[in-house]
Amino acid sequence: REDGTFSVLAGEKPALYWFVTKDPIKLGAKLAMHGTVAKVHKVPDGSLTGLDGGNLEVDQAVYAPRPVEPKWTEAVQRAMSRPLFHYQRDGAAWLAQQLSQGHGAILCDDPGLGKTTQSISAIAALELWPVIVVCPTTLKFNWAREFEWSRIQPVVSIIESTRKVNLNADVIIVNYDIIKQLEIPLAEIGAKAIVFDEAHLLKENFPSTT
Repeated sequence: REDGTFSVLAGEKPALYWFVTKDPIKLGAKLAMHGTVAKVHKVPDGSLTGLDGGNLEVDQAVYAPRPVEPKWTEAVQRAMSRPLFHYQRDGAAWLAQQLSQGHGAILCDDPGLGKTTQSISAIAALELWPVIVVCPTTLKFNWAREFEWSRIQPVVSIIESTRKVNLNADVIIVNYDIIKQLEIPLAEIGAKAIVFDEAHLLKENFPSTT
């Protein structure tokens, strides 16, 4: 929501509950909900109860957070010139820790929660330059704008076509449509990290060997 809170619909039919909270809800968490009943709406096969002043208790034994060293939480925030939401710090810190150990990682947050910001925070914290960002054409300039929030201002190159290619940059942003034609020059820059945005686009019904 615009004020930084989260609208939550929880429970299962026939009993559904709706309320507003300051904290994001983790998928799979077991919750205990508290609040005063504000209004009850009839919905198909059940009811929707609105809670006033609703709050949550999360059963951590059911949903244990991933262990992340505190140094990474501090590092990802220092790497950015604007504050991160606490859930973005958690995600970016976990991502930075994974990358620092030579592992890959997949961020699967809901749309709008800042996967781009988390990725950039982790990359900047580890100074993984040069980095290649592969994304749909419509998102290339968004990635470039987001990199402007890095405290260490990287040189960004947006590859528009295979005819005009500038790979002398800290960040190379390229779209899926042309990446195969640039495979060799991109491989030669020695990227320290590669980000695939909308990674489901990597799937091919008929993979090519070329």
